[in-house]
Amino acid sequence: MSQPFIHGGTIHQAARALTIDPQRVLDFSANINPLGLSQELSACLANSFWRLEHYPDPECLDARQALAEHHVCDMDEITVGNGAAEIFQLICLSLKPRRILAFEPTYSGYAFAAHLYGIPYIPLVQDPWCEPKVGHLGDLIEPRDMLFLCSPNNPTGRSLTRAQVDFLVDLTAGKGVYLVLDESFYDFLPSSAAEESYISAPQLPSNLVVVRSLTKILALPGLRLGYARAQADIAAKLRSVRDPWSVNALALEAAKAYPLMGEYIEATQSLIATENHYLRQALALRTPFTVVSGEANFLLVNLRSARITATLLCTKLFAQGILVRNCTTFAHLGEDFVRVAVRTHKENQRLIEALERVIL
Repeated sequence: MSQPFIHGGTIHQAARALTIDPQRVLDFSANINPLGLSQELSACLANSFWRLEHYPDPECLDARQALAEHHVCDMDEITVGNGAAEIFQLICLSLKPRRILAFEPTYSGYAFAAHLYGIPYIPLVQDPWCEPKVGHLGDLIEPRDMLFLCSPNNPTGRSLTRAQVDFLVDLTAGKGVYLVLDESFYDFLPSSAAEESYISAPQLPSNLVVVRSLTKILALPGLRLGYARAQADIAAKLRSVRDPWSVNALALEAAKAYPLMGEYIEATQSLIATENHYLRQALALRTPFTVVSGEANFLLVNLRSARITATLLCTKLFAQGILVRNCTTFAHLGEDFVRVAVRTHKENQRLIEALERVIL
């Protein structure tokens, strides 16, 4: 039985329970850009309110063209969706794999999409402290399978190298297997990581689908926006099963604005690199917790040496108006782990101080 689809960012439920304004909840449970909605994008959206009186473009042509130009590819290779989660469901519905496999622990949306369409889901359980063992996959995958990869992986924060992805592309293509590469958090990595991604490759392998989320990097969880790049025949299949109006008019404007937001994304990457390092150091020096290595905008924290469960820690932080992600909702992690988003320095300091109060 697959895990239920559980997500972070439940600030409204928290605010009701604490009888406070939702904006007073300090949310480390959802991995959203800590810089928040940029002034430029906010102005763009405000100037687009007139579009709410009309149906959005069902083909998302302008948004797809902007993203295609950004990645130097053909517009026919781009599919826009209501967040990456919808893209995963479109992939399962349109490509109809025989089985879905994924390294775990990972994002529960893959298992959810498989369950939604009655596709057997095969977890490939890995040690969260270690690199995924890709070498043995040849004995596990079969024709018409689909392999989901998350890089950087949610919740461990580990990224696959281009060499690892190349190996998997060759392995899966030779066996008639689809490969779905989820890069939802890639924009948060240092700019030097761009060369490791396939999203702007001159030509994608015929069996590869690369998925990106703009919900996270643009701080738009209230709008939701994601896209995928694949060879044109696969992309056409994805678009053929999408609800024509699943992507709203304001989200389409955000997709068009994204390629113009280089300075904002560079500022985000700088902040994440600095604060990822700060949180690691502070957790190591001021708490008994240990952290799984990774450069993403979130940290997987092991609580075992502190002799406190994830549920108890989350409860005590919740009483202080702070949310972190209880990793009991991730398969194969349990009560020893929580996931913590990387936020601004002031917010990260508040988290460390709250953790010190909890473990005293």
